[in-house]
Amino acid sequence: MSVWIGVSKTNFYRYAEVLGNKPALLQAPPLYGAFCGVLPGFTEEQLLWTEVVIRLRPGMVPSVEIVDPKHALYRAYNDGVSREYWHFLLRELQPEIAREYDL
Repeated sequence: MSVWIGVSKTNFYRYAEVLGNKPALLQAPPLYGAFCGVLPGFTEEQLLWTEVVIRLRPGMVPSVEIVDPKHALYRAYNDGVSREYWHFLLRELQPEIAREYDL
């Protein structure tokens, strides 16, 4: 499973300009973009507005935070997911593990 964030041309070039410059990255404001992808159990994630924060540790992908507090994905991210949803994800994404644990 993968998702991606669509950012404006301006945000993309702003990020590209500071990518190799750690002090500039530390001061860079978040980027805003649209969540593009589908997650099992959620609907209407396409073009959901997000805030993208660049992380400085090597190999780390940016942190993505959903902006709309009314969206179910925002609530799941902030409040956690139920055991039932976790089991659903395991059945959808890792069926061999779900079978092993009889989920």
